[in-house]
Amino acid sequence: MTFKQLETAQIEELQLMLEDEFPEFVRTFISHSDNLISLMKEQLSAQDNDAFIIGIHSLKGSCRNIGAELLANSCLEVELLARKESILSVDPELLTICQEFTELKETLSKLARI
Repeated sequence: MTFKQLETAQIEELQLMLEDEFPEFVRTFISHSDNLISLMKEQLSAQDNDAFIIGIHSLKGSCRNIGAELLANSCLEVELLARKESILSVDPELLTICQEFTELKETLSKLARI
């Protein structure tokens, strides 16, 4: 199985390792990531650079843990931009991250059968 948004070997290893717990793992990832994205949008509006950087860094790590390298790399780009130029240069709607996350949620939901 190949998925554009996921590292196949990593997601298959997680499925084997977690077995019946895999759907709950996916639900937790999705819920946590949804919350992080909402918080980051608020932090952008409030121009809270430090909190935003912590949030985007956390999302990047969560994505790497689940094998979502495409989204993790997008998070890295935004994180570096925020560190270098401040969050004023970051898209306040986080469009790329939101679009990639929506696709990832669909793929993971199908895989986990949730």
